[in-house]
Amino acid sequence: MDIVLSISGLMLLGPLLALVAWLIRRESPGPAIYRQIRLGRGGREFAILKLRTMRADAEVPSGPTWAVEGDPRCTRLGAVLRRWGIDELPQLWNVLKGDMSLVGPRPERPEFHACFQMHLPEYDRRLVVRGGVVGLAQVRGWRGDTSIEQRLRCDLEYIEGWSIGTDLLVLLLIPHALLRPPTRYRELPPSMATANLRKPERILQGGFLNNGG
Repeated sequence: MDIVLSISGLMLLGPLLALVAWLIRRESPGPAIYRQIRLGRGGREFAILKLRTMRADAEVPSGPTWAVEGDPRCTRLGAVLRRWGIDELPQLWNVLKGDMSLVGPRPERPEFHACFQMHLPEYDRRLVVRGGVVGLAQVRGWRGDTSIEQRLRCDLEYIEGWSIGTDLLVLLLIPHALLRPPTRYRELPPSMATANLRKPERILQGGFLNNGG
């Protein structure tokens, strides 16, 4: 299913991706598509493909930094792409290569994975399967700057109860998930809403593993 749907998706969405790539290059200097290291099945590192939604130098002064809603590093077009998940479409190529599946836990950056693993011992269990372009957590609203603990619960539920039917259901729920805002426990504190540049340790200190506890 992954191979057939990823090839079909790349063929159908090719013109859209080309247009968006052109718009990205027009809006800000830098490549339209960028590569970011993520952890795949078994902890193997691979380069995930994304349409660039931030300034090309977004992490030059800070290093790996968690993105938040209203992130000032985002371009105007980038904010739209992130809201509707369009920035993730190049990952169909990762699926075709075998790095990812269409459905599965979202692959995380090594720096963030190590940080979350220290506080959530079961976080490593996500690595028993290939990461997905979309997962059960995302269609339930846990995407973007939301609870890591809730995402993990959804990921483990998916892994333990996997079936082709579950994958198809997740894919069918994508439009509904995009039309509603991400689930939130609470509003961001003003200091975070204005600064927005947080390293993995600060994500945990800020209480985003759970509902503000």
